[in-house]
Amino acid sequence: MITAPLTPQTYHLISKSSLEAMKYGAVFVNIARGALIDESAMCDVLTRRPDLHAILDVFEQEPLPRDSQLWNLPNALISPHNSFVSNGNAARMFNVIYSNLKSYISQQA
Repeated sequence: MITAPLTPQTYHLISKSSLEAMKYGAVFVNIARGALIDESAMCDVLTRRPDLHAILDVFEQEPLPRDSQLWNLPNALISPHNSFVSNGNAARMFNVIYSNLKSYISQQA
């Protein structure tokens, strides 16, 4: 699983050689930023190594283009990147904003 930030140093951090070195039956999960992985290389490796699996909810180009090879790879699981959606999300966001606003106003007085 990769959860690194995308910086110039982490761009394509997961390369073709990284993916090829994964052990038999490994599952790679990216929930961070799409460009951390060389997507073209990943497609190539997943095509040649059906034992490997990728679970992805972020991509180099978003939304994932309809013609992306990833859609057709049986060992690639594609899901939407919507980690912010959950029950009570609106109430939690309101409470954070309200609390921050109260704090800001009290510091201005």
